[in-house]
Amino acid sequence: MSAQTLFALLGLDSAAETDEVEAAWSRIVYRHDGKLHAIDDEIRRAYEILREPGNLTYYAELLRACDEDIAVEIPPEGQASFEAFCRRCGISWFERPRYPNSFLVRHAGQAVPAGVVYDAAKAPHLRMSRQERTGRLFRKFALGEVFQGRSRGARLWIGAGYVIVLLIVVGIARSISGSYSAWQQTRAAAAAQRSKEEFSNQFDTARARINDVETLATAVAREFQAVAQIPLADAGAPSAKHPRELDLALIRHASVKEAWVHTINERVTPAELESRRQSLQEIAAHFKTGAGEGDAQRLGEIIAWAAKRLDQLNGHRSNIDHIRVMMQADRFEYDSPTTQGSDNP
Repeated sequence: MSAQTLFALLGLDSAAETDEVEAAWSRIVYRHDGKLHAIDDEIRRAYEILREPGNLTYYAELLRACDEDIAVEIPPEGQASFEAFCRRCGISWFERPRYPNSFLVRHAGQAVPAGVVYDAAKAPHLRMSRQERTGRLFRKFALGEVFQGRSRGARLWIGAGYVIVLLIVVGIARSISGSYSAWQQTRAAAAAQRSKEEFSNQFDTARARINDVETLATAVAREFQAVAQIPLADAGAPSAKHPRELDLALIRHASVKEAWVHTINERVTPAELESRRQSLQEIAAHFKTGAGEGDAQRLGEIIAWAAKRLDQLNGHRSNIDHIRVMMQADRFEYDSPTTQGSDNP
């Protein structure tokens, strides 16, 4: 099969029209003195196909698909006529893997599309793909086919080539192995460094949150004492003495009682803070030689505890404000002119 396209066989380019095909055929017939039997069979076949306007247009489209590697979509009912037309025109078609009803086409002399499965023996008019050529060469060497039909001297040279190639492959494999090992070590070192930095950041966060809890707890205790006239640490004791205004507010208002109980029962104790600081010191000792088992989890627990405590302490400040407001309201009520001289207790 000729590597020329049907257009080239008639001396035309792929943009030729029907009248140009007829003119080219007339020139060919004239050169052969009107003897049609003397005209080459491939040229006659080219004319018979391209003389039909529909064939001419379709063939031109297929050539463009060949040259530009464009997939041709053919529905199942049209595949038989598509294949028959390709056979007439000397065009090979290949099913695209994973794409049903989609084909890649090639004309004679072109390389087989990459990634398709084909029988090289059935496509001698096409150039093998690079993948196929490499595979064939590898099979020849791997199966020893290169020794067949060779003289003794040639076999010795080929054998020496085998040894050289083997040494090169072993050297490359060792180089790749060493590079991969070094890459793995670098990656592990980078991961360890990231882990260390993350752990250090988490440690700093936990320490800062403990300080935040202590600062806010001190502020809450100061505000509480200013309102209750008694230290927060002593407020829950049975013997604690409260101002008369506070006792009246606790008796008269359930909301004041509830705020008072929450503030006292949920206060942050020095022992609680010291326990967290002690945990941080233990973790810091481990950190000098690498985080100990469970240290990251302990830091997470400290941070979570601090977040909960900070939320509670902010609630305590709201409770203290509520107690203050209610005490002021009671004082205003008792001090107002409408209550003076009244028999109300």
